[in-house]
Amino acid sequence: MFYALLETAPAGISATQWVLIGLLGVLLIALPVMQISKRKKETTRMQDMTNGLRIGDTVLTTAGIIGKIVDIKNSQTGGKAVTLETGSGKFVSYITVDIAAVYAPLEQPWKEKELAEANKQAEKQLEKETAEKTDQQSPKEINANVEQVKKEKNKKVNSTKK
Repeated sequence: MFYALLETAPAGISATQWVLIGLLGVLLIALPVMQISKRKKETTRMQDMTNGLRIGDTVLTTAGIIGKIVDIKNSQTGGKAVTLETGSGKFVSYITVDIAAVYAPLEQPWKEKELAEANKQAEKQLEKETAEKTDQQSPKEINANVEQVKKEKNKKVNSTKK
């Protein structure tokens, strides 16, 4: 069918020119569609980020201000406004910005430290429980369990080689 169209083309336009015109048409349609989908993904990401903001979160604004959220309220323009606390000690100040001006929430190092401590405590508890179980077993039972684990590993290795 494509070749039939090329044969009936006017004498001044060659097959190569028709292909170039077709590619140009595809590009003129594909580029705006790709830009719209990219913009939609970015809007969705921003919406999810702003909906996830809570009082107490530390954020960075588009102006480069780092602050702690102390209040989130509906603004007069119909959106949401965020009140940020900046500074420390006797140099504390407050600024209210539109929620769209929040660039990104910042990681909070004290939460990471708390999580690390909780993980360490959980590991210690697991080690204690494991030690208690092995204390209750005789050395023969421990050796039998070790041998059983080795056999299972060998079976898995052999089955993956096949």
